Amino acid sequence: MFERTILATSGQLAKAAISLALFLAGVLLTIVGSLGWVSSSAETQFDLAVAGIFVALGAGIYAVTSIRCPKCGAHRVWVAVSKSHSSSWMATLLGRDKCPVCDWNGK
Repeated sequence: MFERTILATSGQLAKAAISLALFLAGVLLTIVGSLGWVSSSAETQFDLAVAGIFVALGAGIYAVTSIRCPKCGAHRVWVAVSKSHSSSWMATLLGRDKCPVCDWNGK
């Protein structure tokens, strides 16, 4: 499905998968902490929720800073988020077969 995308041809699909997994883990940790499924202590619940927020933010920062065009160095996630509509940035990031800045296609 993603074999011909710029993320796959530049070898950065794993970075995108790691970012997504960390983001989802952060969201889950925040939900678990907020709902108190693990501990009845309010302090522990708060700590879990805050830790989840930081994990999710860290995943976003990792994605923005590490997924780059090998030729021009453009931050692919940032370009997709800032130049696309809010409902289509993910499709823009995952569906492109060339860099939107320099038109590099991995060949």
